[in-house]
Amino acid sequence: MYLVVIESVDFFDKDENVATKKHYLEEEKKPAPVAKVISKSKENRFLKFLIGGIFLIAVSIGAFSYFNLKEKKKSDVFFVKANDFKQKNMLDSAFHNLQKAYEIEPDNKMYKDNLDKLSLEIKNINEKQDNIDYLLDRIGTLEQKQHLLKRDSMLDDSLRSMGLRFVKYELVAVKGKLSFEKGDEKLAFDVLRPLTNIKNGERFVEKDTWVLLHSLYPTFEKSDSILKAKTQFCKNMIELSPQKTDSPF
Repeated sequence: MYLVVIESVDFFDKDENVATKKHYLEEEKKPAPVAKVISKSKENRFLKFLIGGIFLIAVSIGAFSYFNLKEKKKSDVFFVKANDFKQKNMLDSAFHNLQKAYEIEPDNKMYKDNLDKLSLEIKNINEKQDNIDYLLDRIGTLEQKQHLLKRDSMLDDSLRSMGLRFVKYELVAVKGKLSFEKGDEKLAFDVLRPLTNIKNGERFVEKDTWVLLHSLYPTFEKSDSILKAKTQFCKNMIELSPQKTDSPF
C-alpha cells in the first residue's frame, strides 16, 4: 500500500451521472463574480443634477409667490382706498377703486359681493336724485302756473278757482313727496296731513300720495282714535283716486 500513489479523490459515488460530476468541477473553476461599483464621478453628476432641479423648482415657486404677493398688496391698497371713500360717502370713487382691486383678484368673492352691493346703492341713490330733480322742477312749474292763474283777468272765475285748487293740492302733494325723498319723513307727514281735510280729495290728489300718507300715519300720529279714522280715510281715497288726476296742468 505504501507504493500506491493517489492522484485524486473522487467524492461522487460511482453510480452518479458523469455529466453532473463534470458540471460541478467546471463550476468550481469559474472565477468569482466582480461586484459592479458606481464611480464617484457619476454619483457627483447625479447629485448635482438633483440639487440643480430642486433649486430651479424652489426659484420658480418663490418667484410665483412673490408675484402673487405683490399683486395681492396692490389689490389691498385699492380695497383700503375704496373703504375710505365709502366712509366719506364718495361712492363713485369707492366703486372705482373696488373695481381695480377686483380686476387684480377676479376670484375674490368678497370684492365681487361688495361691488354688487355698492353698484345697487349707487343706482338707488341716482334714482332718488332723479326723483328729487323731477319734483323740484314740478314745484317750479306749478308755482308759475299758480301765479299766472291769479293774474289772468280774462279767465272765468269758476275755471280759475278750479285751476287754483288743482295747483294748490298738487303743490302740497309734490312738496310732501320731495320731503320724503330727501329723508325727512316727519316733514313729509306734516305737509301731507292737511289733505285729509279737503272735500272730494279723490278728484285732486293722486293714488300714490294717499298711499304715502297712509304709510306715515302709524309712525307720527299719537292718538289711536285719530289714527284709526285717518288711516281709514286714506284707504278710502286709495280705492277712489286715479293713478293720474285730470289736472289741466
